[in-house]
Amino acid sequence: FKDTDGNTPLMISLQNGFNHIVEFLFTNKADVNAINSVGDSALILSIGFTPLMIVLKNRDTSDNSVREIVQVLLENGASVNDTSKHGETPLMFAAKKENNMKIVQILLENGTSVNDTNEYGETPLMLAAKKEESMSVLQLLLDHGAKLDDMDKKGNTHSLLHVALSNGHIECAKLLVQHGANIDCNHALELA
Repeated sequence: FKDTDGNTPLMISLQNGFNHIVEFLFTNKADVNAINSVGDSALILSIGFTPLMIVLKNRDTSDNSVREIVQVLLENGASVNDTSKHGETPLMFAAKKENNMKIVQILLENGTSVNDTNEYGETPLMLAAKKEESMSVLQLLLDHGAKLDDMDKKGNTHSLLHVALSNGHIECAKLLVQHGANIDCNHALELA
């Protein structure tokens, strides 16, 4: 069964947060590689997001049921390294949300790339540095090899410390400095 856009019940259930239906569909071997009418697979929906990205982007990820769905998606072949049309990975969606350490941990345990960049050159670490409540996520990303001095698309190598300080996240900035962030860059000094 597909709707008029060629979306499968799995795609529709994920978009609407019907967790019990998602689990039922996986139990009954739903095809995660189905193609809709515009040629997008279930892993790259017509809006440019995989089922995993939809869950992470649209749902309260502190909810235990979301963690369960993420686990079910991964167990059924969802890729942790697929990208949206803007180059965002599931880890980037998770890093953007507050209080999301458990989801980030699940993605890291399943082999997600910690240093991928989106179309703006932002890494998961840069996105997490924007959130004051992301200390545990920052620490987790750093523990898994996140690079401190990646450049964004504008060539800024000071992005991490700059992002933390420009958002007033002093504790995040301290953590970044403890892990070797460059404190001698011009923008960081201007903000201090």
